Amino acid sequence: MFSKPKNGWTEITISDDISEFKAPASYITNIPNDCLDTFIYALENHCSVVIDFDAEGWEYKLICSEYDTYIIEDKDECKVYHFNITLNKIVKEFLNDLENNIEDWVLWDCYDDDDDETIMSDILYDIYVDKINKLKRLLKIK
Repeated sequence: MFSKPKNGWTEITISDDISEFKAPASYITNIPNDCLDTFIYALENHCSVVIDFDAEGWEYKLICSEYDTYIIEDKDECKVYHFNITLNKIVKEFLNDLENNIEDWVLWDCYDDDDDETIMSDILYDIYVDKINKLKRLLKIK
């Protein structure tokens, strides 16, 4: 779903047996934190999610429900992609990708000041791990 972040960019890929969507996402939005917070809220409140992604020049939205996933792409014209993927499956894929590259995702926000980078990365690491564990509890994953 999310490639390893590099130079303020990641690639998002969503696919099922019928469709595939692949697009870049920029650091302009805080992808790891936005996804963690939105997924936690959705699972706690049994509701759908909408997450905005910026590709610097165009945007797209990830919309997930208990039953389906959609991407609404606003590039040259509006295009809608549909996937037979549940919210729980999207969250599990996200958690896997986040955990596999946690150090890189932590550094996603720690690029402004070299002196504060270590302190900020330690704080963000702990915040992300707490949120990851909360999502796992909500999904009943060990």
